[in-house]
Amino acid sequence: MRIYSFLNAAGRSYPSLDAYKPHAFEGFTGSLAGHTKQETPNLVENPDTIYAYEPPTLNTVTITTTQGETLNRPIVNPDAATVFSNSQRYRCFIDGDYPLTMAHNPAVGDGSAVLLIKESYGNAFLPMLVDSYEYVYAIDYRFFTSMSIPEMVDTYGIETVLFLNNPVATSADYNMNRLERLVAMVDRD
Repeated sequence: MRIYSFLNAAGRSYPSLDAYKPHAFEGFTGSLAGHTKQETPNLVENPDTIYAYEPPTLNTVTITTTQGETLNRPIVNPDAATVFSNSQRYRCFIDGDYPLTMAHNPAVGDGSAVLLIKESYGNAFLPMLVDSYEYVYAIDYRFFTSMSIPEMVDTYGIETVLFLNNPVATSADYNMNRLERLVAMVDRD
């Protein structure tokens, strides 16, 4: 798994995949079917299966909504197949897309902190980080406006910053403008 390559390069320990509780969510049609702006028979007739791995030591994250509400949500929702429609099952990871998602795992206990800058593609990566860092912060740059990335690094003592995006997201000017604003933003007048 690529996550293990990253964690090895970062010098972080991690549990074996056997330690995670696996979940399989069948029937996922996803956003690609929606991006085609039509009911594409090949995509709809051949849905994917999402494989999600629930971390062994932590099962909740704190999300901040676009309205500023703070809520606890499962890192991996085992009920995703019954709670979400086929096209929304990717919300099994951290309940979907929110401006800010935070996880604190006192079992790691070393004060380490990582910032994941993402859109929905990165949601599946977060569950694999929480057993390797005491603090995991994830911002969805499409919605996050609270502070700049440099301010987050300074405020939360973050030593590792990851960018994880899909090609469709990075090809949209709107998304890239939002990300550029977060990188360069210093003064919030």
